[in-house]
Parts: sequence; structure tokens; C-alpha cells
Amino acid sequence: MKKMMQGILAILFLSAIIIPSAQAAEERTIKAEIVTTDSIAMRNAPMKTGKTLAIIPKNTKLSATARSGDWYKVSYQKQVGWVPIDYVTKYVAPKASANQTTTAPKGSSATVNPKAPTSFQNCTELRVYYPKGVAQGHPAYASKHDRDKDGWACEKK
Repeated sequence: MKKMMQGILAILFLSAIIIPSAQAAEERTIKAEIVTTDSIAMRNAPMKTGKTLAIIPKNTKLSATARSGDWYKVSYQKQVGWVPIDYVTKYVAPKASANQTTTAPKGSSATVNPKAPTSFQNCTELRVYYPKGVAQGHPAYASKHDRDKDGWACEKK
């Protein structure tokens, strides 16, 4: 009986050490700029059954601070929660032109939509994916769409 109790205590002791360290290893600290590719629910835990804390709109830039499985830990509207990796992509900042500095029109797109083509026949096609236009250096930018030559294509004035 004494040996059985010692065995149980040893198992409890080891599980108290091993389980927390396994959970800590599961959540890795990272630093990444990401962009939502669809409207997504930010949850209080890295799982589909976690409580929804907020709905994050499509094309929202976020900073990921940790990763757990297929989830990123992010901050949004003064809340911290988890978003699924399948609905975000790495943020790619537009390249600044060496000859020209530009100011983005309010609400214009500096993010890359992974579902969008990189070339468009006209501004009507481009605005389907980027309603406010795109900056010079953006993969969808083409000088033929920048009629006023200000470094922004298809922006609405």
C-alpha cells in the first residue's frame, strides 16, 4: 500500500511539472504583422468553441504576439484574443518610390488581398478588390491607372 501511494504521488508530482511545461511550449511567442483576409471572430481561447470577443473586419492589420497550433494571439480594440491562421496573411507594406513620396488617400488600401489578381484592365476591375485604390509599389498598381500621377491608382477623390 505504501509503495502504491508513493507511485501515485510520484505520478502527480511529475504531471504537475510536465503538463504546465507542455502547455507553455504550445504557445510560442512571435512577432508578426498580419492582415485579415475575411471578417473573422476573435476568440478568448485558441479554439473554435472559444467565446467570441469581437468580429474583426476584412483587411484589418494586426500584430500577432503568439502562436498556438493554428491560431495567432492578437490585440484588437483594447482586447486580446485569438484568430485562426487560415483567415490571415502576412502583411506586406507597399514599397515607397525613390523619386516621390505620397500620402495615402483616407481609407485607401495598403494591404494585399491574396484573392486579387495583380493586374487589372481598368479601375472598375481594380476597385472590386481595392475600393479606395492602391499605392505605387503595391502589386496591383499600374501607372496607366494613375491618371493624376500622384502615386495612387484608381483612388476616389
